[in-house]
Formats: sequence, C-alpha cells, structure tokens
Amino acid sequence: MKLLLLNIYIFLIITSCTNFKTPKIFKKFTRKKSIEYYDNGCKKYRVSFFNNKFDGPMLKWDEDCNLASEANYENGKLHGYWRDYYPDGMLMHSVKYFYGQKNGYERWYYRNGKLKSEQLYEFGIEKTLMRSWNKDGVILK
Repeated sequence: MKLLLLNIYIFLIITSCTNFKTPKIFKKFTRKKSIEYYDNGCKKYRVSFFNNKFDGPMLKWDEDCNLASEANYENGKLHGYWRDYYPDGMLMHSVKYFYGQKNGYERWYYRNGKLKSEQLYEFGIEKTLMRSWNKDGVILK
C-alpha cells in the first residue's frame, strides 16, 4: 500500500513539473468553456462542459451585448433556474428545473414587470392550471 501511494505521489510531482500531456482516457473528463462572439465583438454565448456534456452556467447575449438568457446545467440536464430577459434587462420568463424536469413555478412577465402568467410544476408534471393576468394586473379567466 505504501508503495502504491509513493508511486502516485511521484507521478503527481512529475506531471505537475513537466509538459506532461493528459492521457486520452482522461481528456473526456476535463472541464471546458466555450465562448462565441458576434461580429461586432459582443459575446453571443458562454457555456461550460464536463465529460462532453453541458455542465455549469450557460449565458446568451443579444447583438447589443444585453444578457438575453441564463440557465444552469448539471451533467447535461437543466438544473436550477432558466431566466430570459427583455433587451432592457427586465425579466421576461423564469422557470426552475430539477435535473431536466420543471420543478416549481414557471412565470412569464410583461415588459412593465407585472406577472403575465404562472403555472406550478412538480418534477415535470403540471400541478396547477396556468393562471394569466393582463398588463394592469387583473386576472384573466
């Protein structure tokens, strides 16, 4: 056992002090980030990968450099909030995911910030009917 630990320790020292290349078997387990830009220099999107799957925050911008949406992935599945924004930065849409399934309220908003509609989900299953409001906040039937 001591010999195994000594070999691992020596391997770690050698690989950290040299131009050692990561073996192919471990390359798919590396974390990567991808960023793409519009022709005008504004970011288009930024996304993270782990094990060749979406993992971490995903951000998208419009051509005027305004944040358009943000989401979080874990092991290739939506996990956490997904939010979309109007060009002026106001929240347009929000929904929470739990490993790829809607879990919580999905809400849409008018440009004036008032609630447009909402519906409750529990692990991908609709738990309530969608409720809707007009721009003045009056509930619609």
